[in-house]
Amino acid sequence: SVINFRNELREIAKEKQTIIFIDELDRCRPDFAVKIIERIKHFFNVENVVFVLLLNREQLQNAVKGIYGEKT
Repeated sequence: SVINFRNELREIAKEKQTIIFIDELDRCRPDFAVKIIERIKHFFNVENVVFVLLLNREQLQNAVKGIYGEKT
């Protein structure tokens, strides 16, 4: 189903660039925010599909450090 989804999304994005906005990601639980970013990277990796993440960068950096360690 992931392959079918990507193929359909590729068809949509072929005609015009598709932009998806995600707001307030920094207000989610840290583990949820990191999972969302990972899924965006892997699941929506399609040409002409762009994500705009609106967030407090410092808070999100702290969330990533909490999941992957201080040196991340």
